[in-house]
Amino acid sequence: MVAEIRHRRLAQPLFFYIENTDIKISLNEECPSNSPITGSRTNSEYRIARESLTQRIERNGDINGALNESSSRFLPHILYDCATQLDFERLSSLYSLIDSSAFDTYHYKLLTQRLAKMQAISEGAKMADFVFYAQPQKTQHFDSIPFTENYRVVCFGAQWCDKCKDAEQAGSIIDGTEWINVMIDNDPKGWDADYLELFAIDHIPFLILLDKENKITCLLCYYWLLMNHI
Repeated sequence: MVAEIRHRRLAQPLFFYIENTDIKISLNEECPSNSPITGSRTNSEYRIARESLTQRIERNGDINGALNESSSRFLPHILYDCATQLDFERLSSLYSLIDSSAFDTYHYKLLTQRLAKMQAISEGAKMADFVFYAQPQKTQHFDSIPFTENYRVVCFGAQWCDKCKDAEQAGSIIDGTEWINVMIDNDPKGWDADYLELFAIDHIPFLILLDKENKITCLLCYYWLLMNHI
């Protein structure tokens, strides 16, 4: 079964695979995902499978040889955790390796939903309109912003996020590019804002590059890759 742990410092809950046995979790305040767990053999199997498969996924290796009965059961969870590092084609390819034994798992459902959203905002698709808080207590439709340059970068971030500030500073020196900030902390819903669900955004800064026709040129996790696509 899956155990879910929530903590006030986390935007999302932590999930653990456990058997029907007594377990003890010692919460690591600085890095909750590294909290030591004892008493669960299944969670140990998960960590072994994760280390093996994640390494292969990160280096774009073939994971078929590393899959076994145990790791296949955990594959949806591992892929969901790695999803922010993978493009739609790579994630779809790995998703197709999930066998029927994992179809009823919680993370398989989450992964299926994420892929559907990623397909909707894949390269070449027109950017969907959404409402965001341009300032606290002041909403704006994205489509109401006139295009002023050849390219537009939409940066989903927050005012407290130093990496978001670094991204904007780097983007400001690129000629012919307009920069639009969507600050999550301006929205009363925070991480429950509708547009985060719409675009499957679960980390910041999250960058979307648009061309003059308002079509998605690239979904970028890292701002230093911008120049490669303009």
